[in-house]
This record gives sequence, structure tokens and C-alpha cells, in this order.
Amino acid sequence: MNCPSEIASIISDILQTGLLQIRAKAWSNDVQEIADIADYLHNLPGLLWDYSPEKLHYYWETERSGFLASVSEEIAAGYEDAWQRLEAYMVEHESEFRVAVTRN
Repeated sequence: MNCPSEIASIISDILQTGLLQIRAKAWSNDVQEIADIADYLHNLPGLLWDYSPEKLHYYWETERSGFLASVSEEIAAGYEDAWQRLEAYMVEHESEFRVAVTRN
């Protein structure tokens, strides 16, 4: 399924934020945060190529939550705008995600 353009735009913003954070952390040689950010970002391109509500729900509930548990508030704050937009999309399309959760 094609990724909805609203989701693709948000994911692109998340990837850009993460890459900018990795660049900044590389300058200060903060290897652990670089690894945490890269680990968080690495599955997002797959969501663009092979989108489904189930995969987006998994990203939101599992990957995003794991990332929040592993990074500082400063790092997480960089994604807040994109996450708010993504959450608003998911609320607006709640029926798609309710079905996705029921199937899993």
C-alpha cells in the first residue's frame, strides 16, 4: 500500500530531525546517542515503502516508546512536533488503527 502523503511528510521530518541530531552528536563524539537515534530511524524508510496501518501502529506503540525510554528529553523534544502531527492523523483515522490493533 502506498504511504499516505501526510504520513510520508511526517516521516520525512522525523528522518531529517534524526539525521541532524546524528550529525551534531558525531561532532561531540556521543556514540551512544548516535546509536540510539540510528536504531530508532532505521525502520522508518520501510514504513514509507510498505505502509500499512498495522506497521504505523507498531511504530507508534513499540519503536517510538522504546526510543523515548532510551534517549534524553532533549533528544526526544526534537521530534515532538512531528509526533503531535502523527498522533492527530492517527486520531483522525482511528477506525483504520482500531482494525489494525484487532488483527494483531
